[in-house]
Amino acid sequence: MPECAPAQLNWTLRVVAEAPKGTDEPPRSRLTATNTGPGQCVFDGYPWFRVHIGKAEEAVAVPGRQTPSRHTVPPGASVSTDLFYSVTPGTSGRCFMPADASPQAQVIPPHAAADASASAPQLMDRQGNAVPLAVCGEDIWMAAPVLVRLPRDKARVDDVPGR
Repeated sequence: MPECAPAQLNWTLRVVAEAPKGTDEPPRSRLTATNTGPGQCVFDGYPWFRVHIGKAEEAVAVPGRQTPSRHTVPPGASVSTDLFYSVTPGTSGRCFMPADASPQAQVIPPHAAADASASAPQLMDRQGNAVPLAVCGEDIWMAAPVLVRLPRDKARVDDVPGR
């Protein structure tokens, strides 16, 4: 079975939990790849994800310690991974990539060809509205990808129990 290719995946990036006020706990965003191709594909590993400002600042997501499962992704189904990062300026008051600098996200599926083009998902809030992206720390952590089957029950990723 072929690996999931960039052309058959539609990427979304959505805020699923805000950082609690007055804490340094990172917010959680969910990066989701939906198979829009005509056939099944294999998603095996962590995607490559980064946030950058032009050719200057960048933060590349660090995969979690958990070994990701190999997922067979039918057409219409999705694979998602949670991202954790700081949106609170450090003790110096500096934010590594503030929203007003218009940072951009880029993602490539695991095992993509070396010359694969990155997709650029826009950050959305829970209602689906575009929101500015900010990464104040230099680190982004990534949870292991999980399979979300949409075709049968039409459940949204946000509605999956335990997520």
